[in-house]
Amino acid sequence: MVLKTSTVGQTSTRAEQTGRNIPMVEKKTTKLELKTPTAEQKTNRMELKTSKVEQMTTTAEQRGPKAPSVELKTTRVEQAELKTSTTEQKTTKVEQMTTTAEQRGPKTPRVKQAELMTTSAKSKIPSADLAELDTTMADQSKTESYSTESLAVDSYFLPKHVEEIVKNQEFSKVPLITGITNDEFGFLLAAPRDRWIVDLVAKEYLGDTSDPIQIRDIYREMMGDVMFNIPAVQMAKYHRGAPVYLYEFQHPPSMVKGKRPSFVGVDHTDELFFIQGTCFAKAHLKATAPFTKKEEELCRTVMAYWGNFARTGSPNGPGLTHWPEYEDETEYLGIGLKQKAGKNLKGKHYTFMTKTLPDLIRQGREKREHSEL
Repeated sequence: MVLKTSTVGQTSTRAEQTGRNIPMVEKKTTKLELKTPTAEQKTNRMELKTSKVEQMTTTAEQRGPKAPSVELKTTRVEQAELKTSTTEQKTTKVEQMTTTAEQRGPKTPRVKQAELMTTSAKSKIPSADLAELDTTMADQSKTESYSTESLAVDSYFLPKHVEEIVKNQEFSKVPLITGITNDEFGFLLAAPRDRWIVDLVAKEYLGDTSDPIQIRDIYREMMGDVMFNIPAVQMAKYHRGAPVYLYEFQHPPSMVKGKRPSFVGVDHTDELFFIQGTCFAKAHLKATAPFTKKEEELCRTVMAYWGNFARTGSPNGPGLTHWPEYEDETEYLGIGLKQKAGKNLKGKHYTFMTKTLPDLIRQGREKREHSEL
């Protein structure tokens, strides 16, 4: 700063000697004077920082020393003691509940509750009807049935077991159409309950074959017979004495065939597409895919059979293949793109299912009962 001031002084002297104006010198002097206060400002800033440091030190002294970690550990121990106390309270509540349960005594089992409810219900039934009901239930417990075991014989709406009713023809003898499809158990799988019974049936159907394709197809046939086919034929036999018309539907609707495995034939309820006229549905009910021209003709034929039956009690009419009654010749009608009468539907396994298998089941149950004794 001294050197710069001296330089300015020299410049002023020269200017005076030459007699020239010196306005620029005055401006430079002013700039130098402005730079001098900047150093004073820096000094002031240092004093401010020093003041802030002193304030922070004072605040720390006011707060006092930091709490030692030992005190924190002590607090955690106290919290653990509180949790232990809570656990002891829960244990006390459990002991109180146990004591209350012991005072109440053992809970009545559900089976016992059902027996009590049954006894209460029986008390409301007249004694004469009650005796008949007990006899019927006792007989029912000795009878093995596949298709009606979930029905309840109540002596009012259902006076006897269904199988007994149809065997004795204790029903209204009106004309009947009943039937099956040629692949009732197309691609469903069942969960058998009594494995040993399933093994008996499987042995009859499968024999010694080990071919997986044959096993697949025979299994589907076996389950279709057990659940649908044999019961339908049984019903037709029991209903004889009144006009009975049995059918086997043999054409799968094209609109669903592409959505199933290639080996599936006409599955359960597929015939309803044709009976109900789905081929021509244009209103609320519509087919998801078009039917072929031959399927439309089949639809007209099937609707004609069912319409004639509803009007006259016989499905037969002009222009239709004759549908024979199911009588001693056990005739039925195969319904497909062409109709053809046949005989002895499912006769191959009917005798096994209705006579041989029940005998084997009875013998097996007797052996099991003796072995348990």
